[in-house]
Amino acid sequence: MALVTYHGKNVLTCHLSDVKSVTLLPGINELTEDDLMTIRKHPLMARRFDSGKVTVINEGKLGADGKRSEKEMLEYIPKIYDSKLLKKIIDTDGRERIARAAQDRLDVLKGKKEDVSEQHFR
Repeated sequence: MALVTYHGKNVLTCHLSDVKSVTLLPGINELTEDDLMTIRKHPLMARRFDSGKVTVINEGKLGADGKRSEKEMLEYIPKIYDSKLLKKIIDTDGRERIARAAQDRLDVLKGKKEDVSEQHFR
């Protein structure tokens, strides 16, 4: 799996076939390696990669345990707007601090908790 950052303001969908598509939310998204390679070859998406609108984060840099470092994850979690990815982190990461940060972020997205980092929107 690869982490991809979409720097746009709206949801971006790339249709790969009649039945398969990849949707990117603003912020950090997780894609399979196959989907990443496919959308990189798509002409419209290739332009977004070239312009920096979509970027790959630390492609293939995982620790010995197969996970990203705690420091990296704590930097990435506030930039994730995908509730499915946050739930996956909570269920599979296994590190209490990471799970707590992901749960806090999920609570912010659900409106259960106020996000102090987004005060400039008020």
